[in-house]
Amino acid sequence: MPKRRKHRERYLETRRRANGVVSFYYCPPSKDVKAGFVTRAALGTDFAGAIAKARRYNEILDARRRGEDSAPCTPSRGSIAWGAQRFRASWQAPGTRRKRLSESARKDYDSYLARLVDLPLKGGGRLGDLPMSALTAQHAQRLYEIFGKADAEGRLTARRAGGYAMTVFRRLWTVIGKAELKLADNPFAGLPRR
Repeated sequence: MPKRRKHRERYLETRRRANGVVSFYYCPPSKDVKAGFVTRAALGTDFAGAIAKARRYNEILDARRRGEDSAPCTPSRGSIAWGAQRFRASWQAPGTRRKRLSESARKDYDSYLARLVDLPLKGGGRLGDLPMSALTAQHAQRLYEIFGKADAEGRLTARRAGGYAMTVFRRLWTVIGKAELKLADNPFAGLPRR
């Protein structure tokens, strides 16, 4: 059993993997997991990022314990957040035929997927709560402009970042949208690649 150290942030634990890398995990009490308040989660190898994610989980947990937000934290089937969660699980699953992602590519994919899911909507809420089938090619073009950092005149200042984000999202829609949800169209198909 790996040695677990606790940090100042509640329910944040570290574990040393077989390859020697230290990973961070969010491990709340079983009663909160069973109640559907939060889930146990792997937070990655970045300490600062793990602290921030654990704080966010703890804020959600505290609010749900107080009864302020009684909705379960698992995303609904077919939503963008659900797709991102399934996509992360698919590249880490043993025995899959898909090409395994390197550690640096995994960090990039995680970063882009987290930004996609947490993107705020004009009417309130976040993009991750929408169904994957609701995204159109116009939405994909707007995401390309957001991730490519369009200036006031509409010129992209970070084409490479926008192209890389579109590669990640295109792959998400291909692996999850097409295979699991049977979506016919991939809204990111016509956009530039990295």
